[in-house]
Amino acid sequence: MPVLTTPDLAAEITCTLPVLEMRGRLASRQELIGGSLIQADRTDRTLRIVINRDGRSSLYADTVAWATAEKACCAFLGFAVGETEDRVTIEIAAPAGAEGTLDGIDVLVRAVARPRVTA
Repeated sequence: MPVLTTPDLAAEITCTLPVLEMRGRLASRQELIGGSLIQADRTDRTLRIVINRDGRSSLYADTVAWATAEKACCAFLGFAVGETEDRVTIEIAAPAGAEGTLDGIDVLVRAVARPRVTA
C-alpha cells in the first residue's frame, strides 16, 4: 500500500483542526464511509479502514484528499492509501502516546458507517 506520510515523531500529539471546521471534516468522513464500511481493524498503533467502492470512481482520490487534510491538523499521524477494483483501504499509523487519537477516529468511523435511523 502506498505510504502518503509517516508518523512525525517530533510533532506534538495534538489536533490543530479549528473548531469551525470540525463539522465539515465529519461530513467528509460520512461521504467517504457512510454505508460502505467493509471493516475497521484496530491494533495498538494502527487503524485500517476498508471501504467498498460502490461504483465511486473518485473514492481513491477522495480518500487521499481526506488523509491529506487529516495530516494537516494531526501532523503526528501517518497515512497510507491503497486500492483494488472494488475497495479502497486507508491505514492510519500513530506514534506511542497517540493511541487515543486512533480510538477517536475508530469510534467516528464506526458511527458514520451505521445506517441512519429516520422516524
